[in-house]
Amino acid sequence: MTFEELSIILSELDVDVETLRPSSPNQIQIPCVLAKWFHKSGSDAHPSLSIRYNDPSKPTLFKCFACKEQGKLWQLVDSYGNLAKKESAKKLALSLVQADKPSLSSRFQNLSRDFDEWVQPPSDPIMRAVNEQLLDRFSPAWLNEKSRNYLIAREVSKEMTDWFNLRYDPRQNRILFPVRNTNKELVGFVGRAIGKEQPRYYNYLNFMAGNTLGGIDKYEQGYSTKVILVEGFFDLLRCYKYWSPSCDWIALCSWRAETTEFQANLLAGLDSAIQVWYDQDTAGDTGYKTVKKHFIGHYGVSRKTWKEDLDVGEMPKDLFFSILDSRKEK
Repeated sequence: MTFEELSIILSELDVDVETLRPSSPNQIQIPCVLAKWFHKSGSDAHPSLSIRYNDPSKPTLFKCFACKEQGKLWQLVDSYGNLAKKESAKKLALSLVQADKPSLSSRFQNLSRDFDEWVQPPSDPIMRAVNEQLLDRFSPAWLNEKSRNYLIAREVSKEMTDWFNLRYDPRQNRILFPVRNTNKELVGFVGRAIGKEQPRYYNYLNFMAGNTLGGIDKYEQGYSTKVILVEGFFDLLRCYKYWSPSCDWIALCSWRAETTEFQANLLAGLDSAIQVWYDQDTAGDTGYKTVKKHFIGHYGVSRKTWKEDLDVGEMPKDLFFSILDSRKEK
């Protein structure tokens, strides 16, 4: 069940959906709709009803931490319909008994196959490849006006949009970055929200970002002499506005200003010098210290800094290449 679908259902329970916002990915917190009958005060000033949605392995679930009512969403709707004597809510509850069942339809409309049919047997228990046809559920990002305008504003070219095969999810209003492992297999998507009505980033298919590096599928052994390690995938994309096939560098992202031991092992296996281009802030400084801990005794790792207070994607070409070629280490 998507956020939009859940909003429609909650509006039937007289919830003010105009101010509805996820408290975390796939979860919302609202005043208990049963407070009038089950709370001592008859109200819920501090939202205590949590709803977990958009999980392909489970139905939509709710739990109130005040009155302790919990169960499936259809049960909440049915309880409200009976207590409020609202026939439309009771009818909705009946339809949800069948409609709100575990499936991938909550994520990918009109998918008729079971989840196990789309997931290949994992060669590694940490990472699992998913069927490439999942890409077809989302249109290319450059073809949609809203996502195209957003990419242009973020200085991402059509060339790079196509090269990384960026997609657009209209239901969640997100730019999707297909994530691949070292074998170039699709393992998930990182979605970046265009609007501000939901969490900025969301990992589709529950893949673990700490177990791969964004752009690692573009790395060719023995070709790139430098690896630029940045934080998010938009930093990675904007690095490539100066990229050409003749360049001897490649950019990778660790998804945040930190590397896991797994990511460090991937980087250590690359036959390239590693330049850490994390943001020049406290998080970036701390993140680089983490990188150095993973690479004790490895002299090919350096932290790149620059005088100008610029993001990676805001750098003029001359500055970009002067930092790339610099031998200075922080």
